Amino acid sequence: MGIIRSYAAASALMTEILAVDASYGVLSFVPIIFPRMMWTAAYLILKVLNSSYSEHVDCESGASLFHSIVAAIRRCSVEENDLAIRGANILADVWYRRNEIIKDRTKEPELVTRSRLGASLMFDCLWRWKEQCLKTESLQNANPGPAGKSSCSLSLFF
Repeated sequence: MGIIRSYAAASALMTEILAVDASYGVLSFVPIIFPRMMWTAAYLILKVLNSSYSEHVDCESGASLFHSIVAAIRRCSVEENDLAIRGANILADVWYRRNEIIKDRTKEPELVTRSRLGASLMFDCLWRWKEQCLKTESLQNANPGPAGKSSCSLSLFF
């Protein structure tokens, strides 16, 4: 189970980074690759917790770690509304809307890649999230809900 090993590695790495930041407050000085790496780890954790693999991990500690990672990504921000803040906001939005976005929790997690650049995983996750939000919004436009509320914050992309 390579995905479970990846989950364990991501969890261990993020726990260590969070511990170092708690001691020394280094996240406000890291290069952009750190928030991207943290974003990828958080998305991996999210995918495993919301898949058939969730029975093999501690979901409570995974959820707690996910929220800690989102807060840590925000601490990487160097200016208002930069990539770190927008990425953290998207992760938080995906977490709170995961029931709308992830319909079948009995499936194994899958990875869909569109490019082979260094940040491929991060941006592929963003594209997948955007596609799911567009599907949800098109359904809501066909059947408007209370006060015509949108389910996803697509303004983060435009």
